[in-house]
Formats: sequence, C-alpha cells, structure tokens
Amino acid sequence: MIKRILCYKIRIYNLNQAIGRYDFNIERGGIVIKIENDILNLKKHIVDVRRALHQIPESGLQENETTDYILGYLAKLGLTVERGVSGTGAIAYLEGSIGKRTIAYRADIDALSVDEQTGVEYCSTKPGYMHACGHDGHTAILLGFANYAAQHRNSIKNNLLFIFQPAEEGPGGAEAIVNAGILEKYKVSNIFGLHIYPEVEEGLAACRPGAMMAQTGEFDIQIKGKSAHGAMPHKGSDALLAAASTVTALNTVVSRNVDPLEAAVLTIGRFESGERSRRCNAGGYFKSLQRRDLYCSTESINQNGQAFTREL
Repeated sequence: MIKRILCYKIRIYNLNQAIGRYDFNIERGGIVIKIENDILNLKKHIVDVRRALHQIPESGLQENETTDYILGYLAKLGLTVERGVSGTGAIAYLEGSIGKRTIAYRADIDALSVDEQTGVEYCSTKPGYMHACGHDGHTAILLGFANYAAQHRNSIKNNLLFIFQPAEEGPGGAEAIVNAGILEKYKVSNIFGLHIYPEVEEGLAACRPGAMMAQTGEFDIQIKGKSAHGAMPHKGSDALLAAASTVTALNTVVSRNVDPLEAAVLTIGRFESGERSRRCNAGGYFKSLQRRDLYCSTESINQNGQAFTREL
C-alpha cells in the first residue's frame, strides 16, 4: 500500500550525516535543516555547472564530452579519480579521517534522444539530444557536493565515493559498475541517490518508506500477418486489426493484475503499420514500485499478444 509522501525541508544537501553530527528542528511535520553558508555560497556555482552540462547532452555509453567535463572538474578538487568501467562516467574517492565506512553517492549523466525546443540561452548544442530527464541537474548537484567535501575533508570522518553513472536511460550503466566490483573495491556500506521532481517545490526533498522511484520494463511487439486484397480480407491475416486489439487489451494489464492499492502504469508509446496490413510494430514500457508486479505483468503482456495473434 502506498504510504503518504513525507517532505523534509532541505535546500542543498549538507554533510552533517557524513561528518557525524545532526543539526535540525522539527517544523510542521517536516525536518528543517540548517544550511551552512559554505553550501549556500555554492548554489550559483552549481547552477552554472548544470547549465554547462545541459549544453552537451549525450546518449548512454557515449557520454565522452560529459565525462571529460566531470573528470576535469574532479581533478581540480584533488580527489582520487578514475574513468568509468564502460569508458564513460567517473568514480571519485575521498578518504575520511577515520575511514571505517565508505558512503557512496550516485548521479546519472546521460541524456535523452529529444530535440530541445526551450529556447533558453544554455540549450542543447547537440541536435536530437537533450537533458530532458534532469541528469544534468543530478550531476551538477553531486559535483557541488564533491566540491564542498573537498573543501572540508579534514572534518569528514567516513570515506566518500562519488559515482557518476553512464547509461541510465538504456544500455544499463549501473550493472556494469556493480559487475566490475566497484562497490566491493571501495567497501561501500551505503549508497544514496536522488532524482529531481518538478512537482515538489523548491526547498523540499521528498521521501517515503520503501521504494520511492519505480522500476521500468520495456517491451516491443511485432505482429506479422498476410496481405490480401481489401475486397477479400478473408484470404489474408490482418496484422493491423490484431495489433489494435492487442493494444486495447494491454490497457487492462494493470487494472486486472496489479493490486489497486499499489502504483503501476503501462504505456504503449509507439505503434507502426505499413501501407499493407501485413506487419505491425508496437512498443512501450511498464513501471511499478513492486518487482512482483513487473514479472506478473510481463507474463500478462505475452499472453495478450499470443491470444490476439493465434488465429492469424
């Protein structure tokens, strides 16, 4: 069952937890954290970094210019830096004064294949690509955090690992990092990430018990039929009709397979058919907060597709 979202008032993440001290007051059901001046002074700088990154969006595992920017920034901070295991992305390490634990912080760096039409002065310089999902903001925030940590390294007790992950949108950059043993190499005990959300007003950070962000499963459907003259449809197998029926049926997957008290969504975002009703392609994605719903709905998608194409 989805629990209510709890909002904690934070303007920019401070380092109190990593340092080992807490400074907050309860106010109106949330937590108000006192922001240090050193962090507030970084705000304009972080905005500038985000706008610089916004101009160089790149697709998954192709984030070469973005990676060069990140590595150059981190090198100036005096951190131990290495290029990502997939050739893009970056890892930066800061050793704490005690160093018994390593806390990791992760940001994704890739962009979407979208033409930007915002008209802002810092818009994308790469046709066909845009930071439309906010990864430029995530990267800028983590770079700002690394900047702050480097300035206060003498007061940091735990080791800090900054992970700039490539290919979040498609190829799977997280899996490559895990399989390469990065978390074991640095003995990571906890890992934290965030995602900007326009529906949450500036100055608030939202969290909830359990899963906060949904996992995604993408699918592609291809239906092949047999062409026939329009006046003699009985001699053919109409792939277009079968595809249309399949898409309609798929819209019942969530309502008939997922607990109504849980959140899930299935979207068909692509439907293609040629001049003849011989072949149709469709594609979409399924999002859920529960892994079991993803598996259950995957099976239902297969069953629906087979049911409407069996007679072709």
